[in-house]
Amino acid sequence: MKRGCVIAVAGALAIVVVLVAVAAFVLERKYGAIRTSPSISHTTLVNPLTRVQAVFRPYLLHDYLKEYHPPLEEVPDWVLESALPREVALLLDTDLEEEILAVKVFVNEQRFGPILAQRINEGRVYTEGALRYVTWEPPQMVRKKRGVLLLTGSCDLTPRTAETMWDLWLHTPTLTPLVLDGGHLFEAVLDNRDGGVYPLFAAMRNLGWIQEDPDSDQMAKMLQMVSSIRAQADLVSADRATISLVIECRPEVESFTQRLIKFSFEEYAAAYGAALINYYNLEYKEQIAMDGQTITATYDVGNVRQLVRKLLQDI
Repeated sequence: MKRGCVIAVAGALAIVVVLVAVAAFVLERKYGAIRTSPSISHTTLVNPLTRVQAVFRPYLLHDYLKEYHPPLEEVPDWVLESALPREVALLLDTDLEEEILAVKVFVNEQRFGPILAQRINEGRVYTEGALRYVTWEPPQMVRKKRGVLLLTGSCDLTPRTAETMWDLWLHTPTLTPLVLDGGHLFEAVLDNRDGGVYPLFAAMRNLGWIQEDPDSDQMAKMLQMVSSIRAQADLVSADRATISLVIECRPEVESFTQRLIKFSFEEYAAAYGAALINYYNLEYKEQIAMDGQTITATYDVGNVRQLVRKLLQDI
């Protein structure tokens, strides 16, 4: 090969390399498609005021998504797997001094972080339903860095909510936040040792999600007996899931009050369970038991495939 041809080939290869490098840079910078983002936990945002942690791990759905949504059959497994975030978390911090409930939505994406943030902001789902009462600052989800998408806001506690908390939980010392077990498709912990979960339940009552006389303090007095609530959910198969709820009562709570809490929980579970069965055609078996200060409810849920498909249609 003549020297001129060699130079020409080398020049062409150099141009190709440069073009590939530029393309890779654009793909990474604009779409986050090349490098896998680091694994970062929601716990980096937990602080002494955090009272609610709820975590969903979408990547654990990888084996079932194509069955739930057949059009995804055309998507290569590696693309689908890398597109599913490791964590989507909701954190609530109760600040009684400032009389606010701080809200944080955290996403630890694997790839495509910029696209995910853009889609979330375009959908504006955080301005609908109960979330419309939250003042978001800034008013959109931002990509703080690779692996961290964050939406932050707050809402004011009502005077009645703040007053009830001061009356019923005034002398509780500063607490170390509770920790999630980890590894579940969904799990949550509600830390009510200082009444910090009460604002969430009060908001649910104000929205009509919990039926109670607005002038009644029944719910607050019931919650005063509860130290924490934990929830976990996992898929056993594409059509079956297990759910666990654990209510930890305060050490000083007597057995009669525990039975009353158990009875109230059974009533709410029956009401919401009937609604889910009617709307989603679910099947489930439940078992609720007491052991010392702990009330445990376990559910074996069937017909999950239909539930997920209906939820995907509603999105």
